[in-house]
Amino acid sequence: MIKFIFFESRDLFHDNIENLKQISSLKPYEGTSTEERKRCLSSSCTEFSFDKEHILEESESCRNLEACLQLFRSRTGASHLTDKEVMLLVDTKHIPSYNLEKALNDLERGVSVRRKILEKSVGASILSGLPYQNYDYSAVLGSCCENVVGYIPVPLGIAGPLKVDGELYHIPLATTEGCLVASTNRGCRAVEHCGIKTSIVADGMTRGPVVRFPSMGKASEMVIWLENRENFQTLKRKFDSTSRFAKLTKISTRIAGRYVFIRFVAMTGDAMGMNMLSKGTEKALQHLHDCFPDMDILSLSGNYCTDKNRLPSIGSRVGENLSFAKRLYRRKRSRQY
Repeated sequence: MIKFIFFESRDLFHDNIENLKQISSLKPYEGTSTEERKRCLSSSCTEFSFDKEHILEESESCRNLEACLQLFRSRTGASHLTDKEVMLLVDTKHIPSYNLEKALNDLERGVSVRRKILEKSVGASILSGLPYQNYDYSAVLGSCCENVVGYIPVPLGIAGPLKVDGELYHIPLATTEGCLVASTNRGCRAVEHCGIKTSIVADGMTRGPVVRFPSMGKASEMVIWLENRENFQTLKRKFDSTSRFAKLTKISTRIAGRYVFIRFVAMTGDAMGMNMLSKGTEKALQHLHDCFPDMDILSLSGNYCTDKNRLPSIGSRVGENLSFAKRLYRRKRSRQY
């Protein structure tokens, strides 16, 4: 007979282990029947079993803060703490809410505890309809989302194939907008015979810091210094040393009084690369400050980047060209009407 017993308290666990050892050391009397031995073993195990309600009461209990901290800082960590005790440590700032997955060493449980904290603060079960279980959070943690409380399933449709530069591509579209996939698919069919030709016009990510000088004359000196090819190569080496992929390609400037807006343009490989640009730009600015000690670095981004204003666009600028036979246009048009 195999019996599994789960204990919430460590002291209770050791006490019952000792009792079970005493029971296992007892030998049945000689001459007793098999049924009598079974009844003896069953009655002995019943004495040390726990009903479901007792286990639930133990799981809902919460030790004091000192005991929780002692257990959390031990080798076992937070794995032996109940959810309520973990929430207590979050409330007392001993565990950051954003770091629950790492503190618990359990990604899904970290999401579950964060959901309970949110529902407790709001006072309602607002996340009851949001799934969170059976998801690979290892691909999310530290990569694409923070303070995760679940995930949202979105319908995924396929349009195509679309012929681009001689290759056929199927286009996945995750959307809840009706007819979007259907209309995209019709467009792919309209150009299936001729295809689309593309060419990259420009490629690069930008970061535009702003610096200040004591006078406009000093600012002009720095702008002239940047126009020197050797000085640019020096800054490029500093910039490129911060990343394996970011490569500085161009620097442009604008003067506004004592202020100089510098625009760094760099290739970032397959990544969007804004973090690469920030690290490289900071390294280049440190070298500029060494060359011009009276220069004040006001901001790493002085609104001279191009993601939110009408300057040359960031990323890849691609030109597309397609053409199809006039007869195909007439045939499609006649079908439409």
